[in-house]
This record gives sequence, structure tokens and C-alpha cells, in this order.
Amino acid sequence: YKSAISVWKGLLNNSPKSPEIWRGMAQTLDSAGFNDKAVECRKKAEQLESDYEIIEVEINENLEEDDLLIIPDKLENSNNNDNRDGNINSIIEWYNKGINFTQEGSYEQAVTCFEKVIGGCPREEIEIRVNAHNGRGNALFLNTRYAEAILAYHTAIELSPENVTGKSLYNMGTSYAALELFNDALKCFSQSKILGLDKDEIDNCEKQISRCRILLREQEKRQK
Repeated sequence: YKSAISVWKGLLNNSPKSPEIWRGMAQTLDSAGFNDKAVECRKKAEQLESDYEIIEVEINENLEEDDLLIIPDKLENSNNNDNRDGNINSIIEWYNKGINFTQEGSYEQAVTCFEKVIGGCPREEIEIRVNAHNGRGNALFLNTRYAEAILAYHTAIELSPENVTGKSLYNMGTSYAALELFNDALKCFSQSKILGLDKDEIDNCEKQISRCRILLREQEKRQK
């Protein structure tokens, strides 16, 4: 349970006001035998829930599986021939393999490829590192490893907050929704709409927002 607890801690660092994350941490702590700590986490979740207002919606639209994630394009190799560019070309090849594996449904292999990029990419190559963390997040999401996917997306954002894209926020919102963290998902979707999505992507984003609002309302009813 150590790795699971670490994942929830990472989520709490990024979203300390999410009651669902506190509740998820509580469940994990219970399973690990830390019952007193679990009780404290549940109390924190209940305290935070009182701060949320219920969002009323009437539209219920579901998304097809193909609409859940926005997969980025492949990267192009450098045309130069010095040693540095040779290394970068090798890294880009691993990145593109990760994209291929993701599209083929070989998600574990995709994660491995993106991790090779992250581990071997020079620190100054921020764009490639950001793309690799986002790609890793996509592969983790599609492999139903949602909490790890969120951490990957957060890492990408932290590396270059000024270059956050609508696509990465959309994908992170989808991961939050999969964990039933609907408030956090709504924040991501709302922000993603103003950060360069095309018309079809914005339409999908609106569908996700409507869906999350409905699910949030039902969730809040169950918790009363």
C-alpha cells in the first residue's frame, strides 16, 4: 500500500481542497491498517464538502470512448548531425514509439517508452519532457491507472506552467472524472476551453462538463 499512499499524497499536494481525494486517501489508509489516520482524512473530507455548492443541470450526454482523450501528434527529428541532435533524435524516436503504442492499445509499452524519454532527455529540452509526461499520462489513463495519470499531467504542468495547453487540461479533467473527483474535473474542463481547443474538442469538453455536473449532483445527494 506504500505506493498507493504516495499517489494519494501527490494528489493532495495538488488538490488539497478535494473531498474525494481525502476520501480516497482514507480508504487506502484503512486497507493499510492506519485506521486512526483514515478517520482524520474522512473528517477532513466532510469539512470540505460543506464548502461546495450543488450544481444543477438538466442535460445528460455521454461521450464515446474515442472522445475521452486527445492524443498529441508525433514529434519531428532534428535535421542537424551533431552529437547532441543525435541524442535528441533517439529520444524523439522513443517518444514517437510511445505514441504508436498508445494508439495500438499497448499501454504498458507506451509508458515504458515515455519513461525512457523522461529519463534520457536533457533538462533544457522542456517541450519534449512536457510532451513525454503528457504522453505517459495518456497511456496510464487508458490503462485505467487514473491517479498516476493525474500525477503525470501535473508534472507536465509544473515543468512549464506558462505553456499549459487545453489538451493537457482536458485529459487531466478526464482522469479526475474517472476517479469521481468531479469538482476537480470541472475546473480542468472549464480552463481547457479557453486554451486552444478546436471546435470538436470544445464540443466534447462541453459534454464532459454537463456529464460531470450531473454526476456531481448525484454524488452530493448520496453523501447527504
